[in-house]
Amino acid sequence: MSEFDVPVAESQAMKRVVELLDNIAPSKTPLLFYGPAGVGKSFWAKYVHSKSSFSDGRFTRFSCKCIDRDDLVSAINERGTLYLQDFSELHPELQGVLFNALNKEHPTFRLIVSSRRSIENLVGTKIASKLYYAVSVIPVEIPSLSNRKDDILALSNVFIKKYSILYKKSVSLITPRDLRSFSDTYWKENVRGLRDFIELTFRTREMDEISDLSSLLPRQQPSGNRFLPLKEAVDKFRKEYISDVLIATNWNKTKTSEILEVQRTYLPKLIESLDIKK
Repeated sequence: MSEFDVPVAESQAMKRVVELLDNIAPSKTPLLFYGPAGVGKSFWAKYVHSKSSFSDGRFTRFSCKCIDRDDLVSAINERGTLYLQDFSELHPELQGVLFNALNKEHPTFRLIVSSRRSIENLVGTKIASKLYYAVSVIPVEIPSLSNRKDDILALSNVFIKKYSILYKKSVSLITPRDLRSFSDTYWKENVRGLRDFIELTFRTREMDEISDLSSLLPRQQPSGNRFLPLKEAVDKFRKEYISDVLIATNWNKTKTSEILEVQRTYLPKLIESLDIKK
């Protein structure tokens, strides 16, 4: 990883992700990343590879939409990390090949897969159940940038330094006022959108053109967060509703799980994933 490929985790949400990844990276356990487009699933897959026992091998990335049998067989027979994007699109025949490779006594690769959304509802239809349970031992959600606004300033500074060097322009091309605007922007494409905007600024603008960049920023999220992507809206409702039930039961998790009709052992994971505080 280069000097600019640094993990940014100023928000509590990403601090928890980094802590989890640091703990599990040395193992050989497969990982499932999920989260909306542009949140950095590929970056975090490379991060895990760099800290794993397979870091001396190759990091190989494929999209399951276009990988063929020869590519897959070659990758699983080579030491390193195999990262498969769009996991729900993997052809059924190749799912069998991958499952058999994972069940060898001494696999030569570490598998990481990703999806833009939860794929549990596809088990038994698009994804073989045996393969899903093999790769989803540790599911890791990478939150959208709107749920980790504390990371925007740090990410911006990384990208500003990178592209100021690449395009040989002063970092002052983007002002502190611009950075404040970045933090208030709804980045539909998440980290990718923020990165691309900063690169475009350094690639196309000169110092004598400096003005307020806010007019060039992507359209803002509607005032008061009236409209959210469906998953974020559902998570917001779940967090508020579960919080209300916990308060009503005086944080009695047994009673809460009965009301919610979820397993008692699953409730703590739900509370943690939604960042519900007592």
